[in-house]
Amino acid sequence: MKFKILTANIAFGRTKMNNLFLNVTTHFIFHGRQMITIFTNPKALKMRPGYLHSRRVNYLKKYSNLKNVLTLIDEEKADVVMLNELIFQLHRDQLENALLGMGYKYFSWGMSEHYDDTKVSSFVASKIPGKAEIIEFPQESHAGGGGGIAVTRFSELKVTAVAVHMCVSDKFPWLYKAEVEAIAKFILEERFSGREVIICGDFNASSSFIKKYSAFSKLNLKNADNDMPTCPTFFPIMKPLDHIFIPQHWNILNAKTIAFDSDHLAVSVIAELD
Repeated sequence: MKFKILTANIAFGRTKMNNLFLNVTTHFIFHGRQMITIFTNPKALKMRPGYLHSRRVNYLKKYSNLKNVLTLIDEEKADVVMLNELIFQLHRDQLENALLGMGYKYFSWGMSEHYDDTKVSSFVASKIPGKAEIIEFPQESHAGGGGGIAVTRFSELKVTAVAVHMCVSDKFPWLYKAEVEAIAKFILEERFSGREVIICGDFNASSSFIKKYSAFSKLNLKNADNDMPTCPTFFPIMKPLDHIFIPQHWNILNAKTIAFDSDHLAVSVIAELD
């Protein structure tokens, strides 16, 4: 059985996020002074800068547009789509309605703890019947503190799909370790119940960095994207931050990256289940 997977960080759905100036501007409007603190003293980050709420919401309503994201999904025609950095309140209805028209019927969301009015989220959409699940995932309420985890258990396959947006690995190592260990614990529990797991998304690190954590390396997952560079698209040298991890015994038939207006390239993989 062939199985196509698409993952992408859509950068708040804001258009032209592959432009350095617009990217920096958008992040400052969204996170405010935290964008400075994250580089100077990440341990000092405060909770929820409320004074930015109305400005942040109005800005995203004005400039968010999912046209390129939906075109990407429509052209790739993946069996399962896993997205990061959506805004739940802004994108849910538009995204789900459009995907229903493309044959996706099963959705799951996992939200961050950043701001109550603009929940940065991860998302799974599937053409394969499945049920959304909620799992424990450590996050912190500030810029770079994790962007949610969404889980779908397929009912016709003994496979579980996980879309995750990890915290910034080099700024919050204590949190990154906790997130890796939470993911590993969940995958082991799924395996114990006879299920396999695919986990995709923005890991904010290379696969070699992630595998330095024994909890993850012991899972023996296959990095289907082979650390293709994905971010940031506005620089000539990019880093491999977005990944698709699949069971070791699955065969990789095709893997590629795709530009679509974000500061991340999307990753598309066709795997063969044996």
